[in-house]
Amino acid sequence: MTSPIPKFIYKYMKIDGHFYELLNKRKLWFSSPADFNDPFDSKLFINSTTNINEVEKYINEVLKMPAIIENYETHLDRPGRLLFLKHDLAKIYQGLVNNLGICCFSANCDNLLLWAHYADCHKGACIQFNTQILKEVFGNIEKVEYHNKYPEIDPFIDLNEAIKKVPFHKSMRWEYEEEIRIINTYKGSFEFPIEAISQIKLGARVFNYSDVWSKIKVEDYNHAEFLTTGIHSDRYEIYINGRHVFKNKESTSLER
Repeated sequence: MTSPIPKFIYKYMKIDGHFYELLNKRKLWFSSPADFNDPFDSKLFINSTTNINEVEKYINEVLKMPAIIENYETHLDRPGRLLFLKHDLAKIYQGLVNNLGICCFSANCDNLLLWAHYADCHKGACIQFNTQILKEVFGNIEKVEYHNKYPEIDPFIDLNEAIKKVPFHKSMRWEYEEEIRIINTYKGSFEFPIEAISQIKLGARVFNYSDVWSKIKVEDYNHAEFLTTGIHSDRYEIYINGRHVFKNKESTSLER
């Protein structure tokens, strides 16, 4: 049984234009799966016992794409046509998946690999989001499941449910990410309420944190924590070495 989504989820980022746009304009970027660093991400496999007559009827009456059938009906037998038609349908459905927008988070805020891979080798940041507020805005937020094979879909039963299932499956090799995703109908930047952000934590290799704070509209974030981190001297962990509050954009460190 899948455990519930945690109260807070985390986005690891480089400190760049996207980082400042997220914090100052309150916009999240949703990417197409086709742009992800993992070429296996959001791939699908059609597994259906539907026969050739039903497949051709579906293509003609539901998809209204008879040209697909015409490509094969004159020179392939029925089993051959079924194989190629399913292959063509898989490409069509993959296109539908690739048109989605996906925003990625983690359930873990202290994963050293995520700090290294997505937060610019600890020179970036980790932003904490309130899950419930994001769900109220975007709706479809779920944990990623990790498997050894592509998700098997049967589009002839329920195409919409089949397509929605695909982006929440990834290879077991990525299980360490503890990923949580929000799915949108298309890619791009989408606004969210400022209250969704409850903490901004800078990486252990960010030494010019005052410069970072100065580029954020910190006066808008009275409800949020601003943290800096360091590297433990005797174990493989990071720790909080500074909490900052702001008055008129001036930073005061409460803990060092």
